[in-house]
Parts: sequence; C-alpha cells; structure tokens
Amino acid sequence: VGGGGGGGGGTVGLSLASEIGPSRASLEQVLSHTSGHWTLVPDCVGTFAELCDEERTPAAVAAEPPLLAPGTCQYYTPIAYGQLVAHACRSGGSSMRRAWSAMAEAALPGRGGALSLTAPEGDEVAEVWPKMRNPTIADFAADMLELT
Repeated sequence: VGGGGGGGGGTVGLSLASEIGPSRASLEQVLSHTSGHWTLVPDCVGTFAELCDEERTPAAVAAEPPLLAPGTCQYYTPIAYGQLVAHACRSGGSSMRRAWSAMAEAALPGRGGALSLTAPEGDEVAEVWPKMRNPTIADFAADMLELT
C-alpha cells in the first residue's frame, strides 16, 4: 500500500510486515484473512450509517481487539476485511480510492479508469430497499435472516 497525495512531501508506504492497529496484525495477515478480526459486524458499528463512515470506522475496527490471535487461522469476513484494508491504506498515506485506482491502472494500463469503486454519476445501479435507510445492527441481522 503506497502513499501518494495528501499535500505532504514524499509518500508513506507499508510493507507486508507493517502492523495494522493495536492488535499487531500485519498487513500480510489482513490481506490473507488471518488478522483475527472476523466478526460479521464489528462492535464499534451500531448503524448502517456508521458502517459507511469512511472517516471513523476503519480506525475503530482496527482498534478493536481481534477475536483470535493474528495468524491463528484464515476466516473471511467482508466487513472487517474492508475496514482493515481501508485503515491500512490511510496508515500508508493513501486511501481506498487511490489504492484501487493504482491497482486498476496496473492491471489495465491506459484503461484503469474503466474500473471504479462507485457508479458513474447519474447512473442508477440498484433500487434502494426502503427498509435499509439507517437500520440498527439488529434490524440488519433480522433482514439478513429473512434472506437465508
């Protein structure tokens, strides 16, 4: 995860051995799903709006103690994983968007801009489900149970 941007001189970077948060999980453990952070919804998240808070939530998730010692086993959870990667990007002086853009450009030289984390302006990707305005985690869990 390399830096770039941010108005300062030079860039900050992380190596695979860099520790991400107080749990001392390495970036390599985060990327290989062995960080020990595998809760479906982290304790620091109480609402859907909090889950989407790009400023506060990644650092809060990284600050939570892992359920298992880092490196113990592999366990996939998209929410904690994404928040930890976002925290690593920020710790490395970058952001998820800049890291994504750099990866996309490396994968598709000259066409990387065709890959995006968000929909183009004005495009409707999905109809918003009225129940999902700003539910509590309990509401979210109940809705997920209905889908299974």
